[in-house]
Amino acid sequence: EAAGVSEPCGEIGGDFFDLIPIDAGLCTLIIADVSGKGPPAALQAAMVQGIVNAVTRTCPDLPSLMSTLNECLLTRAAADRFVTAFASTLSSTGRLHYSNGGHTAPLWIQRDGDVVELSQGGPLLGVFPRSAYLQASVQLAPGDLLLMYTDGVTEAHDWQGNLFGTARLLDWARDQRGRLPDEVKDSLIATVRNFCGGRRQDDDRSVLVVRYTGREIR
Repeated sequence: EAAGVSEPCGEIGGDFFDLIPIDAGLCTLIIADVSGKGPPAALQAAMVQGIVNAVTRTCPDLPSLMSTLNECLLTRAAADRFVTAFASTLSSTGRLHYSNGGHTAPLWIQRDGDVVELSQGGPLLGVFPRSAYLQASVQLAPGDLLLMYTDGVTEAHDWQGNLFGTARLLDWARDQRGRLPDEVKDSLIATVRNFCGGRRQDDDRSVLVVRYTGREIR
């Protein structure tokens, strides 16, 4: 089960997320954030999304995907643009493989309330040639949640300039166990808006929540 929302700070933004079925038992999940805002960022986000779709449908190997993205961006992107991305594959058994390319660490919210940050991977994309990207894996249990988000969440700030921040996000996340993806997504967006106190959004903000409902591995 999944629910997501993307809120650009202007007419159009440079965030995107996607869920790409590979076969009956495997799905690729990705969230990415292109530096900058507006049409230039949106065009580059569309390019990245196209590369992801093309590569994952033939070879869902995450280190290869991230390396390919990195080299393509170095070749085709503007010199002052980079991308952060978190790519993962979720199987019907609940095995989540992932690689984090400089992105804000998604949260694995376990059904007992424990929260784990998923940060292993490599550097941001489109900056360093021939970068290597590690793959890590975790085993989800039925009812576990995966929260993927862009830095428009943690870097949102109030009228006094205080950031919403990772610590506040972790405190909120510990209360989300057992909830449905739509509820979690709506709760986070509302929590961030309330924190900002009506201050104008100045960065794109995206959230994708996935709940694993499959069988438990013993």
